[in-house]
Amino acid sequence: MICSCPRFIVMVTRNIVEKCFGSSGRGERAESARGRASVGNPFSLGKGDGMKPHFGDLMGFEGNVDATSLDELTGEEIMLLTANGNLQRIVSAYYNQQVLVDIIVNERIGLGKYRRRVKLTCTGRVFCVADSVVEIFDEEMRKTVEKGGIGIGQLFRAFNILPRFRLLAFSKSRLCSFTPSFAHQNLPRGEKSLEPDEEIRPRLRRLYELNHSKLTCRIFETFTPNFMTHKARSEGMIGGKENNFGAETGETKKERYKASRVKHLGHFGDIMAGTKVAVLLPDHFNPIERVLITANGNLQRLLASYLKTSVGVRILQTKRTGKHVFVRDVVLEVGFKPLVTAKNTVTITDDRLLARIDAGEVEVGDAFRAAGEILPFFKLKEAKRLTSNEKSLFRRYELHAEGIQCSVEEVFVDVRRLST
Repeated sequence: MICSCPRFIVMVTRNIVEKCFGSSGRGERAESARGRASVGNPFSLGKGDGMKPHFGDLMGFEGNVDATSLDELTGEEIMLLTANGNLQRIVSAYYNQQVLVDIIVNERIGLGKYRRRVKLTCTGRVFCVADSVVEIFDEEMRKTVEKGGIGIGQLFRAFNILPRFRLLAFSKSRLCSFTPSFAHQNLPRGEKSLEPDEEIRPRLRRLYELNHSKLTCRIFETFTPNFMTHKARSEGMIGGKENNFGAETGETKKERYKASRVKHLGHFGDIMAGTKVAVLLPDHFNPIERVLITANGNLQRLLASYLKTSVGVRILQTKRTGKHVFVRDVVLEVGFKPLVTAKNTVTITDDRLLARIDAGEVEVGDAFRAAGEILPFFKLKEAKRLTSNEKSLFRRYELHAEGIQCSVEEVFVDVRRLST
């Protein structure tokens, strides 16, 4: 089958992803107050520079994408295209609505091999049908799944595994030349990817992988046409105090508790969140601001996707303030103009990891992957507009795993550039 719009078809070839900031073996001692720019593009733009892992994009990126193939995609569509295990979180934050996951197919097709189909719904409509094949190589994982102790989609979170994201192909067209065979096998009677009136309209599709030595997931997603173009809500889904996440009313606590109890068999739409199926946000932020506020280790990717340009990372300085503590000042920039300033306070109590950092083998910004490809937990602590400058946005959050605690404070210098 040949796509009717071939200019939108991009087959992605694999590159070797460099370690954090081009890991030169000199470690953090190589960084100075003069700063160093690391210009990463989430699409690679055919230059082979890749996306380098750091706290702004923990997974990194594998693949080259021709920039001209993105010309007729919106920034919102590119955010979906480059979502690396957090599609559900992005959509939930954008619309400030709960995303529901309906599992249509979940079957074992071989030893440690499973096929799944899920439908994702938001604002009362299906926005994505996701077909996937999951292959588990780790015996402990296989036994856990076979005993029914955990859902397939929960594996990354349950075992704290940080995968690598690899975009294989995408298109925006009526027909698709790369639909995998597993997307059509043994579907329930009458089951389709889209409604009949949507089949004649171009829609976004993508094929990608989430890879780890213990398991691999190949996922094919079909999006409802123009889903990201209908009006998103600006008001909060749940009430509460905008600038204080800790002081909730009794009603807010009740609603948050109800949302946290929604259970399912797991999915790959928000691998960091486990079984939570909604992003709960304060009021008065616009859709793009909400997506950025809830970004969990993928801020650089989201900014570059939405702005459709390269977003660079400049490390202004790294200071060691104690045996286990590192403080880093970082700027995310477009064309050397600051977009986000960040202060990272990283506490490392893992002695083996600390020794590798001291020896210059790894850098602080690659701590989660260097410690054994650990998937961290994300916790948003605060988000607000700065009273001194209404165009600026502030957030504070944590990324933590055993032996690693990272506290991040970010200021979005001018959010008017990101308004919808």
